[in-house]
Amino acid sequence: MSLQQPLLGGAAGRLNVCETCGSPWCRCTPGKCHCEPLDLRPNSRPRGRFSYKLSLGLDHSEKRLLEDIVAFVGGELSGLNEMLGIMEVEMSDAPEKLAAALNCAGLPTSLQKELVCQEAQAELAIFQVQGMTCASCTGAVERALRAVPGVSDASVNLLMKRAEVKHQGVEVQKLQEAVEDIGFDCEVIQELKPQVTSDKLMVGSFKVGGMTCAACVGAVERAVLAVMGVKSADVSLTLKLAKVTYTSKADEIVSAIESIGFEGELLTEAAATSGDRPSELPVAPLRSAAELRKAASAIYGVRGVVVHKDESSARLLYDPIEVGARSLLEKLDGVCRYHVEVAEDPTAATLRLLHSRLCLSVAPTLMIVLLAEGFLPEAWDDSVLPSGFLYVLCLSAFVQFYCGWSFHSAAFSAALHGASTMNTLVSLSTTVSFLYGLLGGLCHVLGSPLFSLGMASMFCETSAVLITVLLAGRMLEARAKSHTTALVREISAKRPEFARLLEKEEESSVRYDLIQLGDLLRVLPGEQVPVDGEVVTDSTAYCDESLLTGEPRAVRKQKGSQVVGGSTSVQGGFVMKAMSAGNSTTLARILQLVEDAQTRRPKVQRSVDLLASYFTPVVLASAVLTFCVWSFQAQNLEDFTFSITRAVSVLVIACPCSFGLATPTAIMVATGLAAKHGCLVKDSVVWEKMGSLKVAVLDKTGTITKGKPQVVAVSLLPGAAASSAAGPVAKASAPLGRKGKEESARESAFIGWLLRAVESTSEHPLAEALRLWAESVCETVAAAEDFQHQPGQGVSCRVPGLGLVRCGRPSGALPEEWQQRQAEGCVVVALDVAEQPCALLALRDELQECSQQAVSDLHRAGFQVWLCTGDEPRTAHAVASKVGIAKERVMAACSPQAKAKLVEELSKKAPVLMVGDGLNDAAALASASVGVAIGTGAQVTMDSAQVILMGSRLSDLILFLDLSKATMRTIYRNFAWALSFNFLGLPLAAGLGAPWGLWLPPTFCGAAMACSSLLVVTSSLMLGLCHR
Repeated sequence: MSLQQPLLGGAAGRLNVCETCGSPWCRCTPGKCHCEPLDLRPNSRPRGRFSYKLSLGLDHSEKRLLEDIVAFVGGELSGLNEMLGIMEVEMSDAPEKLAAALNCAGLPTSLQKELVCQEAQAELAIFQVQGMTCASCTGAVERALRAVPGVSDASVNLLMKRAEVKHQGVEVQKLQEAVEDIGFDCEVIQELKPQVTSDKLMVGSFKVGGMTCAACVGAVERAVLAVMGVKSADVSLTLKLAKVTYTSKADEIVSAIESIGFEGELLTEAAATSGDRPSELPVAPLRSAAELRKAASAIYGVRGVVVHKDESSARLLYDPIEVGARSLLEKLDGVCRYHVEVAEDPTAATLRLLHSRLCLSVAPTLMIVLLAEGFLPEAWDDSVLPSGFLYVLCLSAFVQFYCGWSFHSAAFSAALHGASTMNTLVSLSTTVSFLYGLLGGLCHVLGSPLFSLGMASMFCETSAVLITVLLAGRMLEARAKSHTTALVREISAKRPEFARLLEKEEESSVRYDLIQLGDLLRVLPGEQVPVDGEVVTDSTAYCDESLLTGEPRAVRKQKGSQVVGGSTSVQGGFVMKAMSAGNSTTLARILQLVEDAQTRRPKVQRSVDLLASYFTPVVLASAVLTFCVWSFQAQNLEDFTFSITRAVSVLVIACPCSFGLATPTAIMVATGLAAKHGCLVKDSVVWEKMGSLKVAVLDKTGTITKGKPQVVAVSLLPGAAASSAAGPVAKASAPLGRKGKEESARESAFIGWLLRAVESTSEHPLAEALRLWAESVCETVAAAEDFQHQPGQGVSCRVPGLGLVRCGRPSGALPEEWQQRQAEGCVVVALDVAEQPCALLALRDELQECSQQAVSDLHRAGFQVWLCTGDEPRTAHAVASKVGIAKERVMAACSPQAKAKLVEELSKKAPVLMVGDGLNDAAALASASVGVAIGTGAQVTMDSAQVILMGSRLSDLILFLDLSKATMRTIYRNFAWALSFNFLGLPLAAGLGAPWGLWLPPTFCGAAMACSSLLVVTSSLMLGLCHR
């Protein structure tokens, strides 16, 4: 549909306003307007959020027109799902006014419902409340505030010691007294008078440094969720990343993370309702961050600015459709410059720190062992305080408090906030060993016969050896963790650093971040395609698109072909026009989906995190109990020393890290491996759900078949001859089945003329096939209006002089010949003009080569397989019989609503797997336990599905099923190892086997603990080796 977009840069009077309806976007013929009068006068209605249903898909120009109309009536587009045709708008004007304006502009729209309406005349008061210590205190303060007449809402934040109260005309003193009356100190911080506030839901990615185990993850999540306005938080231990949905300020979330001893930094931020993340442009401020924010906020298309802590660099968040990267830098000339940002593995910094501390600790620890074990006897000649013990004490202090400082600082930060982690156990065990050794040495100097220097040096040696062993274990664990993200880094490496830009017939090199929409880029043989685009030169090349399909086969590209960023030109070169940039490219979307899936945790991990939160306190209690039991039985100093070593061993051998790493490492490897094979997982919960599925519902077109139908037969009916006088002249080539007759050629051209018009707004594969056939018989297209989509039935429009034109399912009985075509698997569509049948067309969509085998594999896996399609019953049963689906499990002539209803009915008996092409199956995909969309790169942002098979092959579903089973087996195997290690190791470390000579020294326990986490990570890595 072609729409003319009005200029909205000035006053309304500058627009071409229709004299009849008063709309600046009216598409009716002047003087013949049939639209309802449009009232554009301002309205004092309170601002609210409204949901609208769009009845057609939008191209780029239509989307811009829609945004302009929304802005003109004083609204703000807060959400747009083009696939489902749902739009959300915030506005203070009458919602019917927007619907009328859009309908008048040729964008059929209907108001669905009001989602949110903010309270009128609401004041906001913010208080500082002192004396709160727990959730009970916050509850008491909230109840006291809400009990005050006129208070509509009260929210109290325990960590920030702050209360926010929404009220209408209540004196602030009364609110303050209400809090003070229940025993808390209250002070007014800020009063906000009535105004329209924007509580836009945001999604932010925060870098979190310092996490080492599941207890750390739990502490970060609790701290973030305690921030007022935070809706959800998912923290990834392996990625060192937190994904947070919130309406509060990002600075408050960073402060909450840092307040419990971790490093926090905002990486990206975007509106939760937006379909795509804004693109990012790394820059360095030339003056100040404040000036950069001010200048950037005035530029159209800039969504925000994220400044690093030291303010030496920042990232501009922008929409590449509205403003290009290079254009943005030109507008900010003198304020900032482009800054090359080097992407780094999230574990790289941790690895460097651990490596440096380990190198510093090895030599002193070796010296301590040599001295303590008596290999240097001359150092112990002095009977009062031998130099050997001084060396041991000083070296062990260096190892304990410098090399092992990361353990102690993390444990101290956790203790300040009432938490306990793996670092708590390490810090306590090594510190107790060192202090007991120091105490023994001091007592010996003071002449106490109870302590010997040998015993004192042994405990100092234990402390140093433990720190060194644990540092080595942590480093090996971090290195193994980095391998779990290797597949993701491999996908990211598909993005080239530079591209060849053609400007004014001159070639220059441009960085990937600076590519803009519309740029002409040259790709030479062997080079990677930088972004998604279209070939514009008359050349032939072959590209490896295994990034999308999982198959390393070359795909032919010529003028007009679409190329995907990240693919490789294996033969031939070409010039392409950039059709996407930044985070809107297929590769960027893939990486975002993989990252999101790796960040979210399945239910089993949340149960383990709960176990881990209790694990450390239980271990601490066990260590105290062990010490008390053995010390109570002690008869001499040697027995008392044994009780201390048992307690230290208990602290050291306990390993909550193995619990915390069991799930995320397996999920990381599986998600990356799936992406490598063209399977994108949007939610890690899918891995658990796949094992419980019993029913599979398959769509036909594009799922079982190739999704590329072709017209194989055309029958012109008498209605075509009667109406063809209004059509165009035919092409030279005759139509299929009616060659050599001038009259038939004219009638076929007329059919093609109408088909090109009526199918112009449809995205269904059948519509594409009909358009291609129509273009082969007719060069022109009929002018049409009033397009209507009837899901499962077809499409219609009005053509001046002919009336209603409809293309879709035949309304009457078909001739026997065409019924036979349906029985052979063809799809038959009818074209009617003014309710008179004009033509019948048969389209055949070949089966995928793997469909029969895939259905057979599903049956062997225990699935009950159904076929659900919108095609006629004869066609559906013909396809089902070819692939092996039982006749009684075929549902034909189904609308999207009927598909969703079938899935819902089947879900009442067992979990359902729905597989469709993601277009007309959206409702069914959303209703299923697991929705799998089969589509190409252009569909990777589909919201309804949880899994996307980018290779468009049903066989990839079987591969994903096998991978999901192997993933869950790996997770359970990791849990079994972690549980068995801790439940067997803890009793031995506590000395229960001492009567039989079975007990573990602290150094051995430290090595065993380090190996425990390493084995869990290695087990997860084996998943990748077995399924490559």
